Formats: sequence, structure tokens, C-alpha cells
Amino acid sequence: MRLLLINPAPKLSNLSKKGFKIQPLNLAYVVAVTPSGWDIEIADENFQEIEIREDVDLVGITSMTVTITRAYEIASQFRQVGIPVVMGGIHVSMVPEEALHYADVVVTGEAETIWSKVIKDFEKKSLQRVYKGVFANLEANHVTPRRDLLSPRYTFASVQTSRGCPFDCEFCSVSTFNGKIFRQRPVHEVLNEIEGIPNKAIAFIDDNLIGYSNDSKKRAKELFQGMIKRRLKKKWGCQASINFAEDEDLIELAAESGCSVVLMGIESINPRVLSGHMKKSLNSSKGVDFYYTILERLHKYGIILVGSMVFGNDEEDLSIFSETTEFISKGSIDVPWACISTPYPGTGLYNRLLTENRLLFNRYPEDWNKYTATITFETKPCPSETFYRSYIQFIKKNFSYANILLRAFKTFMHSKSFFNTLISFNFNLSLKNRYKYNLFSPSEFLAGEDCEMKKFSQGK
Repeated sequence: MRLLLINPAPKLSNLSKKGFKIQPLNLAYVVAVTPSGWDIEIADENFQEIEIREDVDLVGITSMTVTITRAYEIASQFRQVGIPVVMGGIHVSMVPEEALHYADVVVTGEAETIWSKVIKDFEKKSLQRVYKGVFANLEANHVTPRRDLLSPRYTFASVQTSRGCPFDCEFCSVSTFNGKIFRQRPVHEVLNEIEGIPNKAIAFIDDNLIGYSNDSKKRAKELFQGMIKRRLKKKWGCQASINFAEDEDLIELAAESGCSVVLMGIESINPRVLSGHMKKSLNSSKGVDFYYTILERLHKYGIILVGSMVFGNDEEDLSIFSETTEFISKGSIDVPWACISTPYPGTGLYNRLLTENRLLFNRYPEDWNKYTATITFETKPCPSETFYRSYIQFIKKNFSYANILLRAFKTFMHSKSFFNTLISFNFNLSLKNRYKYNLFSPSEFLAGEDCEMKKFSQGK
């Protein structure tokens, strides 16, 4: 029997064709747990057109919020030609009742824990409408993803060593999807997996590779020491919380093992934001001045910092943009990732704004495609239009070619590495392209049926 797994891409004017690409492992895990006897193909819309075919027996589609409208479109087209469709992923897990209008079957949670049952039920012609995955036990019998079916055009191979987060940041859905218990794989198992990956560049896609306790930091050090001892010689990047920079010995080991890039949640330079609705307790407890310590320590060992920052919080005014621009320059952030706060389903932010009647776009599912880099709710204390115009000016200034070149030069000065400088430069260009295709101009954003902001039209 033939199984077609699909990774849809957002329909945003060639956005999916540009920038760095990191292997998505969700479908690779699904392949790994599919019972034998199936002919499996992964169709990735980041690199190929999706052909609506009748020569497959079952279609599986994964999706995030940014790609869900496209995913529903693909699902509907396959169902029209009589092919049953299973849908999963984080968006579907948050709103399964919505997805059931577009799919024959919905899988919620960590799909590899329930997928074999889905396939067996399909073979017996007894499919259920909803299957609920549980939290996988990462300490025993962990599944190794089948990367061989993924496109070779990805820049980085992906490795996941842990899941779950004990924090409850308002804008994040990780603790809802993967749970609040931090689950970790054995170090030797991770090292064996890395050793079998031919790619020279890898990305650890854990939400926080270092974890949240002294024991998890010790495990991270063991991982880095193992990479050094085995001479794996990989260049790698990761996501981490600011506790990554608390232990300089850990940073030194990370650099020696091949760490080139760390994406870190700076979130905001406004203390009121960190301790307010955002609930960023770790950052708040350390204080904004600690950000400069982070930059100093990472740069000392030649590591690039991608600083993720979120704008549009209730506790900030328009001065946040000039203050953040100064911080980016003064701290020499290699890559500033400046996001608009987005109320994704399953987050506390979405639930609060829904209760407060502040969502500007709520015609679902068609309005989900606006939940990218545009403002989707009524901001405080300034009007949404004013905030949005200021945000666009902030992006234009900080992602001018002159500033991108200046940041690349600074990266070279502290890293003394042409490789890291190229990574920094290309990462900035990648974000520039993302903003270019994601951001409407204010006039476009406020005009037309597709982009109308109803509360503005009512004079609010």
C-alpha cells in the first residue's frame, strides 16, 4: 500500500524558497513507526509542487498555524478524488474540531506514539475520527527518525534530544503540546544518532538544549564532551534559554564541540514586559543587564547569538523600538529576530485576547494565514495601526543592507571565522526576505476585504 506524507508551505510569494532550511522531523518520525509493507513518500512543498494523485492509498498532512489554510486546501483536494486524509501537527492538536471539517482523521499530540494504530485500523477498514497521542518516553525505545526520505536540500540536519518545558510563557504553546515535564534522551543514544548523520551541519531542535536544572546542564556537558571525544566534527546550532550563558565552562565545551549559533529568547528589554503577561520569569529574575553578559560570553568563544524578541506587549509603548535598536547595536547582537506577538491557538495569549475581545481576525480557518508577522489583535497602549507602522520602520532600519553588513563585520571581529560570518550574514538576509514577504505595508494591511481590520473600520 502507498502512503503519501505532505509537509505544506505557506503561500507567501516564494518565501518558502528563500533562506536557511532546517529538517522537519515530524514526518520522519511518522515514517519510522509506520508498519512494514508500506511504500512511503514525503512530499515537501518547500521544494516541490504538490501533485493531487489517485495512485496512493492514504495521505498524511502535518501543519503549523502558518501553513494550516494551505494544508486544508490540499486535504480537500485529495478527498475530492476519494483519497482518505489524516491530519496532525501542533495546530491540529490545538483545534481538532476545526480540522475534522477538512480531514477524515485527526491525530493530536506526539503522533509517533499512536501512528501504528492509525495504520493498523486503516488496514482493517476501521479508522476512528480522532487519535490522541501521548507523551513519548524518551528514556527508552526512542524512535530514530527516517531522514532518508527528507529532501537533501535542507541546510541543516535536525536532532532532537529532549521535549517539554516547565515554564508557561504566555505566547508559547510548547508546554501545552509537549507537556511541562522536561523529558530527555540518553546521551549515548543521541551521540550514536549524530554519528550516523552525514551532514556536516546540524541543528538541535530542542526548545532548550541545556534544560532547566543542574542535572540537565550536566547532561548537556556530557553531550558536548561526547561530541569532542568521538571527533564528530559537526558545526551545530541550537535553541536555548538565557541559562545557557550562566556557566562559562558549558559555553566553552559547546564551542569546542562545534557550536556556531545559539537562538536565545531575549523576548524584551523592558522589565515590565518580562514580569507581566509574558510570564518570562527566568529572564525577569536575571534582569536585562544580564543580556550584555550573555553577549560577552558567547562572543568570547566565537558563538553567534540570534536574539529572539517579541513586540506588541501590553506593558510597552512605542519607545520600545528605539530602545531595542540601541540595545542591538550596543550589545552587538549578530542576528536580531524581531517578532510581533502572535496569539497562536493553544497559548495563554490567544485565550486572554479572545476573552478580552481584542482579536482583529477571527474568521477561521481563512484568517489563520494572517497569523504570521502581521498584527492580529488590538494593541495597548497605542492603537494597532500606530504600533504596526512603528514596527515596520524598526524592521526597515535594522535590516537595511548597511546594518546587515555591519553586523556581519562585528561577527567576524569576535569570531575570527569566515564560516560564522557567512552564517550570520545569510541568516540576516534570510530574515530580511521573510519580513519582505510576510509584512504588508500599513495601507495594504488596512485595505481590501482580505486584509480589513474590522475594529479600525468601526472607529476603534
